[in-house]
Amino acid sequence: MLKFNLVVVLFIMLTNFSKADVYTVAASSCISGPSFREQTGFESVDSQGVITALHGVAGCEKIIAFQGKGDIEEVVFSIAKIDSENDVALLLSENFNSKSPFDVSKSPVVAGQELEVIGFPLGIDEISSSLKARKKPIRILSDLLEPSTELILDKRRSPEPDNPVISIEGHLLPGHSGAPIVNSNNEVVAVANGGLRGGAIEISWAIPINNIKWTIPSLDDLTRLGHEGLNDLFSFESFTAIERSMVKIEGTKHFEIGCDGTEKGCKSRRTPKRIIEVKPFFISISEVTFSEYDYFCDVTGREKPDDNGWGRGDRPVINISWNDANDYIAWINKNSDYTYRLLTEVEWEYAAGAGADTRFFWGDAPDANYANGDQNYNWPDDGYVGTAPVKTFKPNKFGVYDLIGNVAEWVGDCWHDNYVGAPRNSREPWLERRPGDCDRHVNRGGAFIGSVNSLKITRRAWKQSDFKSNRLGFRLARSLISSENL
Repeated sequence: MLKFNLVVVLFIMLTNFSKADVYTVAASSCISGPSFREQTGFESVDSQGVITALHGVAGCEKIIAFQGKGDIEEVVFSIAKIDSENDVALLLSENFNSKSPFDVSKSPVVAGQELEVIGFPLGIDEISSSLKARKKPIRILSDLLEPSTELILDKRRSPEPDNPVISIEGHLLPGHSGAPIVNSNNEVVAVANGGLRGGAIEISWAIPINNIKWTIPSLDDLTRLGHEGLNDLFSFESFTAIERSMVKIEGTKHFEIGCDGTEKGCKSRRTPKRIIEVKPFFISISEVTFSEYDYFCDVTGREKPDDNGWGRGDRPVINISWNDANDYIAWINKNSDYTYRLLTEVEWEYAAGAGADTRFFWGDAPDANYANGDQNYNWPDDGYVGTAPVKTFKPNKFGVYDLIGNVAEWVGDCWHDNYVGAPRNSREPWLERRPGDCDRHVNRGGAFIGSVNSLKITRRAWKQSDFKSNRLGFRLARSLISSENL
């Protein structure tokens, strides 16, 4: 069993925030769930320490929190108090010097009240977002969910389903957990806790700060809470973030794919030319990143892929096979309200071109503003030797990044030497036509290394399904659900 103490390390950095002090809390070496997590914390006038979400620190050996920019002052904290039913924790330290604590509101939240969350949503620079209390602001948490999403609430374990929460109109994003929600007087009214999305339903909620009842936990308490899965919220925050990264592609009734053999540069693998109706679908605006895939590895115990020394985080995950990509998708689908998949080859080419009839979606000439290519093959200098962080380059007209260059992308189709006999359904990958077809799968889009022509929208290539490379990644797609077809 993982051994840990109740000591939490907090790095505090001086800031120029005019309102009050908030902290980015990064937890690591946790008993269960992801080994690394991020959320927000704050101090109030009567806390004499940092209030944060319990699910982010229970069962964790170490937490590092950052506050703004400046010189680092290191302070060692301990988890001194908790309210497990409301999913909050208080971190205290004899050496902690209070800076700019929030006042606590004594007034209840009313319907339609303007509120603000001050925190560090993952991947977003702004630290505050406007919110509004719903018409019925105080609700029992389980009442906020439709029957179809109650199972998700059962899995979360925290806070308790029969606890009153503040129902919020507006987004609480991953990383907002533990953030202060304040009124127009800059008084804390609640602690941000979470949100779920199921079909057309999207809800966010917070813990009323005046409902918190502190108790002093034992080591056994925190060990038990760490094992019981209070950190499951991170799973659902992550899956909600995945859905928010998807953009809808409307499709078309007339999409031309392939070539007829007489056109300049037409290769046999792209024949014959076909006209297909592309059904609407959703596509992730960027490739799956190391941060996202590493979380999957942490939870499932898989070995993490090598990053070739270029860095992890927001760079596209590499050195994963077609099989690995589908294992990741299967895991997401077990925990999500939607069913994700790889793009089909037709969907990929339609999304990559975004209506263009040129070599690349921006024109025929290589352009380092739009893609990460290979300077050894006459691609303009884009500043990267290997992969670049996702969304570094300009998106296409659909708002999708990096379909050309950076890394080539696995799609769902098995490899076929040409388009003879290809299906007319844009949503269905072309699978086995004869034995052995599906030992190989299609990849599209070219990478940071290779010829200029390898980055063309129409370029087709294949690799064995278990092949791994530092130039291959993937992105997610999903079909529309019935309510989205209306």
